Amino acid sequence: MKSPLALLVIILVGAVAVAVVVHNYTRETTSSEFKYSKSAQEIDDTYYKPLASIIADAYYHQNAFSNTPEDAGKDPNADSDLDGLINSAEITKGTQCDNPDTDGDGIIDSVDPAPLDPAEGKATEIWPGLGPITVIPVYRLVIDTFYKNIINQTLGETQWGHSTQASIGDHVRFLVYASLTSNNPTDTLPCTITDQLGKSLKYVLDSTGTVNYYYINGSRNPLPDEWLKNGLKLGIYPPTPGNPTTIIEIYFEAIVWKDPANVLNVTLNSAKIEAEVRTQTDFAFITIKPTK
Repeated sequence: MKSPLALLVIILVGAVAVAVVVHNYTRETTSSEFKYSKSAQEIDDTYYKPLASIIADAYYHQNAFSNTPEDAGKDPNADSDLDGLINSAEITKGTQCDNPDTDGDGIIDSVDPAPLDPAEGKATEIWPGLGPITVIPVYRLVIDTFYKNIINQTLGETQWGHSTQASIGDHVRFLVYASLTSNNPTDTLPCTITDQLGKSLKYVLDSTGTVNYYYINGSRNPLPDEWLKNGLKLGIYPPTPGNPTTIIEIYFEAIVWKDPANVLNVTLNSAKIEAEVRTQTDFAFITIKPTK
């Protein structure tokens, strides 16, 4: 008869073996950009039950397969196959207006992360009895680089940096730079950049975009005057093949109009970027020469 210690060792070894098998299976069937996001019950409620409900619906059998994408386009606001996507959205996404599960993977088009690819997002049972677990791609917008720089235009400075000196009446110019990487192949991901000027500065209004403007991947756009209040809200587009990085450069001007209310005569200027749930902040400093 085996001792209690020996039995405990056998149980622990068995548990480790099971964990390794499951880990290796999931590692082989999913990349680092995928994760298990729902329980089996949630998967059934989210994916399978809606599809089963549609197939059981009498309207679906009477109408769905009599509508081609061309016919459906005549009524863009209708949902011919009852999958939660109106026909115009189906045509835009490339899914079928007359089929609630275009790729046949068991997931309704409106919630399928890859409605045209049956191999991506398909429910798989990774261990007998555990039930299906759906792997869903995780799309991220990563902040690679973010900073805020300044130059004193009145002094003729050309080298950007985190600090400068100025006198009352000087014009200073700011650069807010961001480099972002997106792994979403089809949709835009939101990004917001905000800026907070020190109390010693006044923003130079410019409705023409001559002085205040921004670039996104080299394309120049006028900077809205209200952006300091509301932030600059951007949708980062899907990456181009071989280049997943988006570059944002914001240029704007301010005037030094009063002494800062501190003994160091320094005014602090901050910029912040928000990409999904991630934020990053950087600062630029101005040492203001006191008036006599």
